[in-house]
Formats: sequence, C-alpha cells, structure tokens
Amino acid sequence: MAKKDDAVSKRLAEEIALAKRITDGIKNNPPSPGLLDLATPDQRDELAASLWLNEKDPFFGPVSRAFKAFGLDHRNDRDWYNLAVRLARVLFPIRRPRGPRKKWTAERLFLLLAQVASYKRTRPKASDTAICGWLQTKSYKDEKKLEALRRALHDARNPKRNSELAQLADLVARSATGNRTRAVDEAATVKAVSWVIENADALWFELWGPRR
Repeated sequence: MAKKDDAVSKRLAEEIALAKRITDGIKNNPPSPGLLDLATPDQRDELAASLWLNEKDPFFGPVSRAFKAFGLDHRNDRDWYNLAVRLARVLFPIRRPRGPRKKWTAERLFLLLAQVASYKRTRPKASDTAICGWLQTKSYKDEKKLEALRRALHDARNPKRNSELAQLADLVARSATGNRTRAVDEAATVKAVSWVIENADALWFELWGPRR
C-alpha cells in the first residue's frame, strides 16, 4: 500500500506543477467570470459568506485545500471542473496497454519535442535538419538515417500521431477557454498545440523529469 500511496503522491505533485505551468502560460487570457463577479453589490457580501469554505471543517476542509494547491478558485464554476479533471488524472491515470513496446511511443515522441524545444532556446533560427543532425550524434545514434529522425519529429508535432501532445494541448485549450465538455474550437486547439510544442522541454520536466 505504501508504494501505491507514494505513486499517487508523486502524480499529485507533478499534476500541481503542470497546472501551475499551464496557468502561467495562459495568464494573459481574461478569466471567465465567477459567481461573485455576476452578483450585484448588495448580493456580494451575502454570497461570499455562503461560498466560504472553512479549512478546519472535516468535510469542506480538504476541498478548500485542494483548490488552493492547484491555484483554483472555488467561487468559479469553471475551476470546479478543472479540479475534478486534475484529480481524476492523478487518481485514475490511463494505463498503457501491455505488449511489444513501440520504438516511437507517444512518450518518446514528446521527449523528442522537448529536446528540440530546449535546443531552440539557444539557437532559435536552427533548422530542423540541423537540430536532428545534432540529436542524431547525441541521443539517437540508433537512427542510422537522418531522414528517419526528421520523420519522427514530424510525427511528434502532429497531435494525431502523438497522443501526449494531443492530451496536453486539449488540457491547455480547455483551461484557456473555459470549455468543459464541447468540442474545442479549432483556433484554440492550434494555439494550444503551438504553445505545448514551444514549451515541451519545461512540460517534459514537470511530467517525467522527476521520475528519471
């Protein structure tokens, strides 16, 4: 049981760090209005008192602490959804199916994105060919042909071929727009995919770095 608890605690810490990283990345977007924002001045004090969560309360205390841990506001309807999604990701993660391991798993494709993003921070004008050539000599010596690594990078940037990219982009887009259950707008998705690709190195560390 101790090992299971440790694994959950580790996933929780990683999810909180990821939430902060995403929030910082989209903090310039205007937040959706909360309940207090929609109330009249006469209603605001009464409503605020009714929405207050006592941290010492045995029932609501843990809820209040969960909102604070993720930097969310319990007075905002959207943040209740965000909290439920994040806790579900921690407690009920999707297990990878058993069987022969693919050479280019979604995780390995995301690692490639992270390595390219890190390289571009110091050499923003470097071409994909130059970056892949450098990576081939450092981390991918098993790739005998440069073109194979370039194809892998192309797949890594495609949400249809990289499930890790697709899931993170969807999370970023929904956090930015407040969309809960409907299909995400294509423009918001494209913007989120670009943001994840550009910040893949930081996201990789938040998601997988501490385990390595």
